[in-house]
Parts: sequence; structure tokens; C-alpha cells
Amino acid sequence: MALNYWRSLLTRIGSRNRSFSTAAAPPGSHTTRWAGAERTPIFVMGGMVVWAMLMATYTATQQLVHSPAVYVSRRRRGTVPEVEEPERVRNFSDRFLKMSILRHAARIQ
Repeated sequence: MALNYWRSLLTRIGSRNRSFSTAAAPPGSHTTRWAGAERTPIFVMGGMVVWAMLMATYTATQQLVHSPAVYVSRRRRGTVPEVEEPERVRNFSDRFLKMSILRHAARIQ
């Protein structure tokens, strides 16, 4: 009886169809293409590059939208606003400095 048990166990191990659980992967199987710890540095570097691009885009947007030196209105383009509207320029400058996320980060440090 014990001999039949061992014989059936050995035939199961040698066959491709496994009906019981083992810790080892079947021969010829492989993990998914992007899984594993060896790809972690690639993902970390990619995340840092994406973060740097997002920060650059955000900073450029802030500079173009909220800067007191950039004017969209045609009426104000040819003027020197610091001379003609000093209060307005001061308010825009204060708002520009208060909205800077990099200045907020510098205060935290």
C-alpha cells in the first residue's frame, strides 16, 4: 500500500499537470515581465523624472499666468506699469510671491 502511494506521488511530480501545491514554480514558467525587485531602480528613476517634469510645468505656468511682468491685455503692453499703476503692480507682485509653491517649500525647510 505504501509503495503504491509513493509511486503515484512520483508520477505526479514528473507530470506537467500538478494536482497539489508546491513552493517551487513549475519548470518553464516565468514571472511577469515588469515584476520583481530588479526593476525598482527604474521605476524610482522614472518617478523622479515625472516629478521634475511636473514641477517644471507648474513653475512655468505660474510664471506665465501670475507674473506681474507678463501682460495679455494689448492696452498695457506698451506702457510701463510701475509708473502708471504702482498700486496694481504691487498687489500683483504680492500675490505672485504668496502663490509660489517653491517659496512655501523653502519656508518649511
